[in-house]
Amino acid sequence: MARGTGIKVVNKWNQIPKSQPLIVQRYIARPHLINNTKYDLRIYVLMTSLNPLRIYLYDEGLVRFASNEYAPDNDSLGDVFMHLTNYSINKNSSTYCPNEDPDERKGHKWTLGSLWQHFGEIGVDSRVVWEKIKDMVIKTIISGEHSMFPLSRVNLASHYCSYELFGFDFLLDADLKPWLIEVNISPSLHSASPLDLDVKSPLATEVFNIARYHIPNKIPLRGQRQILQKLGMEDMQAPLCLDPRVYTRDVSKADRSKQLRIVDLAASSGDNEEVWSAPLLERLTPDDVRCLIRAEDELARLTHFQKIFPTPETSRYLRFFQQQRYHNLLLDAWERKFGDCRSAGIDRLERLCQDKVHLRVPQAVSASSSTSSNASSASPSHAPSSTTTSKGLVDVSVLKAPTGTYVAAAVAKAESLSATEQHSFPSSKPTPVRKPSYVAKPQHMSKSASSSSLKGLSKTTSSSSSSSKSSSPEPMSLDNSEGEERLDNNRTPKKKDSSVVDNVSAEQTASNSCQDKDSLNNLMIAPHQKV
Repeated sequence: MARGTGIKVVNKWNQIPKSQPLIVQRYIARPHLINNTKYDLRIYVLMTSLNPLRIYLYDEGLVRFASNEYAPDNDSLGDVFMHLTNYSINKNSSTYCPNEDPDERKGHKWTLGSLWQHFGEIGVDSRVVWEKIKDMVIKTIISGEHSMFPLSRVNLASHYCSYELFGFDFLLDADLKPWLIEVNISPSLHSASPLDLDVKSPLATEVFNIARYHIPNKIPLRGQRQILQKLGMEDMQAPLCLDPRVYTRDVSKADRSKQLRIVDLAASSGDNEEVWSAPLLERLTPDDVRCLIRAEDELARLTHFQKIFPTPETSRYLRFFQQQRYHNLLLDAWERKFGDCRSAGIDRLERLCQDKVHLRVPQAVSASSSTSSNASSASPSHAPSSTTTSKGLVDVSVLKAPTGTYVAAAVAKAESLSATEQHSFPSSKPTPVRKPSYVAKPQHMSKSASSSSLKGLSKTTSSSSSSSKSSSPEPMSLDNSEGEERLDNNRTPKKKDSSVVDNVSAEQTASNSCQDKDSLNNLMIAPHQKV
């Protein structure tokens, strides 16, 4: 099912086919109307991480109208231009009126901002509706978190590539209560009009900014400095390319020991959050610091998106998770302590990063990072072609490429200028060379935006070896043994779980089981495609 294809409105059980898989929803017979027509809301939601769960809500969206006036009678059930609001359906109607001006409230497509202006004129507080939508978005994603988690563990090599943009479709009833119609993965970003472009162009730009679309770590340091100069970012002290250590999922035994202890405390403490949050934040491990760096760095890049989970007020949603996960507890405790005073939390992270705590990773990952760093100084014609190391760890630095033609041109120019200083790998195994390590920052980031983000998180000078002694204000004993299993919030390593677990609460997915007293007992059915 896509773009309204195959959707029918029926009012008799014998009208529902029995020989094919279907999705059946109860029809909302009393929708809120504007100009006597139905409408729905397309809301954009960005999930940048599943563990820990981080959710952002875009402040703009689309309002899509049916092209025929609404009539609540059984004779009109076959009129798709009356009952369906999909643009792909209604654009074929003879009564459809396009709207290309994002500031105008006319035609059969508005911006979300125009709808809020209309609500203000008729005395409706749009903030109440918006808060209800936030609540439903959080609960909907949490209801699927337990099923998505094992798939993410199998398919994602690191924290770098775990993000998804969703298109949530909501319908408002006559009481302005939002009902969730469906959730779309990979929502269309095609812009057929200036109105679409006004909504979707900033959306796509900010998705890449928040998700940290890095340049792969394959450019020599001199070439990186030359590219930064061309981009007007020569004052940035960090190199241009990705440092995969910041996104590694591997943890040491010391990290794992703390995580197991905190999860046990949370399970036995009930609603008393201070029992586990105080010892959790007392001493931050290297994995803790990396997790908090990623979260704070995303937050510093928000323009049109708003973080809705986790926040200082979202602790109440933890009870909806079928299984408590350590990193969700970490961000919840961090938000409650530093959510209203972020500068204090950032200062703490900066001090830890100046001691290079965030770069202390298990030995196998550290060796992989060293190999990648050496490769960046070698001639491209002699660079290793494989994307995996001898330990089977995926080199995430090559999973994504730079965007924009100006960056590609700058890269080509920089490589040609630095060709004379590049060298090839010797035939024998080289002695490991200690090279500067940095936290990568986005190539398009302006100086003003850079000053508001975690400056200290990027100001590192060299990677600590496994044998060096730490002067960190929050020391943790590190075990750099190779091939360790990652934590899955259990005392024994997690096995692959292929079972399907039911969703958390009917309250969270009310749109699929709604009961309307004034309903015509109609059902809306759609073909269901197996994945």
